[in-house]
Parts: sequence; structure tokens; C-alpha cells
Amino acid sequence: MTSSTTPAWGDHPWPGPTTLGLLSTGDLAFLPTGHAEVAAAELDRWRAATTWAQARALAAEATAVPAPFEVEDLTPEDDGGASFDVQEQPGVEDGDWPAWPAIVAVDLLAALRAQGHDVDLGDWGRIADTALNGAVLEVRAEAEPQLRALLEAAGCTVVRDDALLARAGEL
Repeated sequence: MTSSTTPAWGDHPWPGPTTLGLLSTGDLAFLPTGHAEVAAAELDRWRAATTWAQARALAAEATAVPAPFEVEDLTPEDDGGASFDVQEQPGVEDGDWPAWPAIVAVDLLAALRAQGHDVDLGDWGRIADTALNGAVLEVRAEAEPQLRALLEAAGCTVVRDDALLARAGEL
């Protein structure tokens, strides 16, 4: 259910504690709270990394957010004090990294559906196919009560934390 660009949430019980938040796109998304907390902390460290040696170390430690580069492509010269800026990585520049919470939420809805839960978004939300990034959840802020009710009916305990969700999936 996950791909190389989608963080795993398997270490965090779900359905269970879930963080709902408003993204910079104006849409709501959600993540398992444990995953959101780990991803946010990892992304904070990626944002703070200034050398390739730090980036390599982060890549080895990452559990929720895979590296925005292929570690095996690094050369020994990269481990010196060579300057690193996560914003300059090709996947980041293209908007493909980190995984958007709205994309991960599509996988989470599929997991709920596979468990037999009703995940019909009715007329208040949709899963849109994008040309470059695949399926993405689109739920406007006004539909928070409906999204919250869908998640709670599936066994999630939902809290709203826009800042945590942004830190967990937006640079």
C-alpha cells in the first residue's frame, strides 16, 4: 500500500489516533498521529541539515520520511563538509518530496475500505487524479465535520493540528 515516495505508517496503530489538518492547498488531510509526529521531527532535521554528511546520517536514521536522494549514489567526497540544502534536491524542487499528507490519506482511505469501512466521500470530498503525482485527497475546510465523522466511524480518534500536519508533509 505504500510506495517509495509514501511514508509507512505501519509502526503506528491505525485506525486510531489521527491528526487532521488544513494544508497550504486549502484542503484537509489526515495522518496517523504517531506517524505525523515522527515525520514532522524527521523533516525538521532534514530542514536543519547543512552538509552532505548530515544528510547521509539522516538517511540512515529515517523511519517515516525516506531520503530525497539515493544514498548509494553518494560519493565519499559528499561526506565531507560539502554544503547540503534539502530544498535543492530534485524531488523537493519538483514537489515530489516529502509525500504529501493528501496523497498518504488516499492510501489510508484505501486501507479503511479494505477493512470494510464506508469511506464514501459523498459530495463533500473527492479523490482527484493528478498528472504527475497520482491520486490526491481533496476535502475543503468546510467539510471538516463530514471528514471527522467518516474517520471516527472507522475507529479513529481525531484531533485537529494544522501545524503538525504541515510539518509532517510540507516544506
